[in-house]
Amino acid sequence: MLLLAGPDANQYFPRHKGSLPGWPDIVKQLYYQMALEMVVTDETVSNCFAFPAGRGTPRPYSLARLYISPENPAPGFPEIECRYVDILGVLEAYYSKRKLDPNSPQTY
Repeated sequence: MLLLAGPDANQYFPRHKGSLPGWPDIVKQLYYQMALEMVVTDETVSNCFAFPAGRGTPRPYSLARLYISPENPAPGFPEIECRYVDILGVLEAYYSKRKLDPNSPQTY
């Protein structure tokens, strides 16, 4: 599995709707995923927003997706998972020169 977190350096602290990624960021993430899916054929490509978080920080959002109306998701567009990255875990991994495990509940 290839997990795509956008290469932009935008930082969001998703406490309320006004602090979430906006329409341009969502469209960009979808384009990144669709472009990778065209060239990566031997792996599954998934997409996420990685939000900075501390241990014990609330994690109120789990995904972003496009809707035609409040009850009707737009067909053909993938969901964008919302992951919360433990800042101390990132620093410890960087210091120890080890990779983060995207499936670890302690890290995300």
